[in-house]
Amino acid sequence: MSTESIQLPDNATMANIFNNITATMLEMECRLAPEIVTAAQFKEILYCTAVLPMPGPSPITVAVSSDLAGCKALAAALFAVETTDVDSSMISDTVAELANMLAGQLKGTLDLAQNLGLPKVINQNEFDSAVDSDAWNHFAIKAGDAQLLISASMDPAVVGHYL
Repeated sequence: MSTESIQLPDNATMANIFNNITATMLEMECRLAPEIVTAAQFKEILYCTAVLPMPGPSPITVAVSSDLAGCKALAAALFAVETTDVDSSMISDTVAELANMLAGQLKGTLDLAQNLGLPKVINQNEFDSAVDSDAWNHFAIKAGDAQLLISASMDPAVVGHYL
């Protein structure tokens, strides 16, 4: 299978895929956030990002980002604790797990026979250049009150960068 034979789902379908994860794992419904559309707005959501490459015949890289308040809300939901009890390792683990689940769901949706890479957690501003890059597709969603940026790329160089 080559990159020409598959296409990433549209943003609404990707949001539905992510909703399947958040509704099940976090009991948080998610929806597109059409009011968040500019690169500057996207960059405000980059407190913590997990990037997961899927190398292979159809290279895909996905990333899940959220701002601090969103990270705390997501981690609190995943670990069943109060937001005040969330620490930085819980935030990293949560964002990495969400990226892993998104990649797995996307792999199934696209019927890809290739392995997932390991999620790489990066902190604020380290994903800024990806937001500015044409190699990525980005869209914002809200899960409960948490703002998230979902990003995907089919550029082989992007996959290689995050391996």
